[in-house]
Amino acid sequence: MMSEQAKGDMSGDHEPDDVAAAAAEGRGAHEEGSIEEAVSADREEVREDLQVTAAALQAASSAGDREIGFGRQMVQLALIPALIVGSVMGVWLIITSLAGRSQDMAVILQNLEKVPRYEGGGGEDGGVVGGVAGRPGRQQAFRDAMTLAAQLGSDDLTVEERVDVRKRLEVLARRHMGADAEFLAFLMKSLGMLHDVESLGLFGEMLASVDRDDQYAGVLGLYSWQEAGDLSEARELSGAVTGLLGSDDLRIRTVAAVVLAGVASRDDMGARDALAKLMEITTVENREGVWNAGCALAALGDGRGTPVVLSLLDRSWLAKQPDVEGGVEEGAVLSVAAQDKLILTVLNVLVRYGRAGDENGGRV
Repeated sequence: MMSEQAKGDMSGDHEPDDVAAAAAEGRGAHEEGSIEEAVSADREEVREDLQVTAAALQAASSAGDREIGFGRQMVQLALIPALIVGSVMGVWLIITSLAGRSQDMAVILQNLEKVPRYEGGGGEDGGVVGGVAGRPGRQQAFRDAMTLAAQLGSDDLTVEERVDVRKRLEVLARRHMGADAEFLAFLMKSLGMLHDVESLGLFGEMLASVDRDDQYAGVLGLYSWQEAGDLSEARELSGAVTGLLGSDDLRIRTVAAVVLAGVASRDDMGARDALAKLMEITTVENREGVWNAGCALAALGDGRGTPVVLSLLDRSWLAKQPDVEGGVEEGAVLSVAAQDKLILTVLNVLVRYGRAGDENGGRV
């Protein structure tokens, strides 16, 4: 559960162009046929996974008892997120293949290193290289950054390659600190995909920066870290992330809450108390912050998050919640699709960070 801004930043939903056509240009018939076969197979696999997921959700929603049995809980917390991750990765690999996955990573890095530091973020002059969003220079910079993140998430790198990429990304990130926020966020996402403890120093700099966009890029990078590795590797940053729960920037505290579920230890009462305090801010704007904090507490074994988790797994409760996203009519409630996404997100957080047989008594 992330703010609309965070969702856009993590998904790379910027000005679209014909990436597939550009990537396919110059490829031989044999390669095109291979890609089509791979895409077809991945689509079929995704379709089957989603059918199984829908059946599992239907079974879960038909249970009238709010007390979740241990056996059924384990099925919900392990099976469904695994299917979702598999489906998402299948689609991710399809997109990456069509976008030119074979593009040499060194070339991408060279292109990114040519992007000048832009002073002014989203001001009148626009953004990276070509000015306002939509101009070719900016689109290419984002496309390169997204392609790099995709490759780092799917390619096997040698130790030497990982070290080289990490060092070059660190130089790039430091160059763009305090400048173009969106571009910096993509750089930190790429760095997070490497989940290299040698980069924790830079993440610490981001989280401690006085610039909110730097802080936001830092927590987004840690959110990306958990997609590829074990976020407990970044435990030394737990205090910095905990401090961001008090930020007056909704984006930062919302993402920081879910990141804390993985980066904090289960006996860190300071982190748990800070999450509980965030849950006390019951404004409409902070709704997702409350939900993320509740899930994080439950994952850390703190019973204070249990009521939030049980509510988020209750379709009758979800069906009454207003849809506060932009562009919906007044009085609208969460759609079934939105409810599905919330349930799956909650289960994913719990299975990723939680532990069965919690010694702290916070098991839901």
